[in-house]
Amino acid sequence: MPWAKVDPVWKLESVGLCGYPYHNHSHGCSNFCKRAGCPPTMVPLEICLDECYFIYTVFPIKRHVQRMMEKHPEWSIYQARNIYYWQSTARVALRKEVDKFLSSHPRCIALGPKIHLDSWGIDMTATMAKVGIDLWWGEDWGSQNETYLLRYAGFPVAKAGTKRLKRLERKYPIIYERRSGKCRDCPYRPCLRYLQGNPQLYVSKIFGTYKIEKYLSSRNCWVLRCTLCGRRRVSQVGACLSLTCKCQGGDKQKPPSANN
Repeated sequence: MPWAKVDPVWKLESVGLCGYPYHNHSHGCSNFCKRAGCPPTMVPLEICLDECYFIYTVFPIKRHVQRMMEKHPEWSIYQARNIYYWQSTARVALRKEVDKFLSSHPRCIALGPKIHLDSWGIDMTATMAKVGIDLWWGEDWGSQNETYLLRYAGFPVAKAGTKRLKRLERKYPIIYERRSGKCRDCPYRPCLRYLQGNPQLYVSKIFGTYKIEKYLSSRNCWVLRCTLCGRRRVSQVGACLSLTCKCQGGDKQKPPSANN
């Protein structure tokens, strides 16, 4: 059965994992802090995690790699495993399983293929272990026989009652937490104050019309520069950065100056 009902494991540290360096990506994934569906994101989660299903298919990645290496002996294993050569085929098979699931679970909706639950702090390794699937991480990942493609489905939040949402807020903080003020419309979730222990993840990232130039460890502040007019300001780490510069009608008060 290529689907299973799950009880997701929430862990705040999972939110920023894709912001850490990996092969050929010294600053983490290029979509981090940029694409709406990637962390830290404020895109609402459209399903209730107390009624969540994982729909998955298995792709024989080792067999695929062997075939590609025979065809292109000069390639590295990274080239042979490149998702460009196999993911579209695997997604077709997954789409068929999603359609089968939805036909037998008409009250559920499925999330798109580019939505990842770790954006909301779901520990995928621990969650998948609950359904008997051990995800493999490490330097010898190239020796894996199989890899998994996942989609998520569940009861739509839009149809959930107030009591249910309150229970979800307690069990999964940040994901369903109600906010007020600027944070409510901020395009980044969770707010940076939840990840202030990892300032390096945000260096050279753009927030609103500002770009972070550097981190002042002595003051625990960021030096921000407006990408439109060049005006600089200093912002405390953890402050909400859904900011607009004075040149765009924001920052009514004169921002503090910053050296360099």
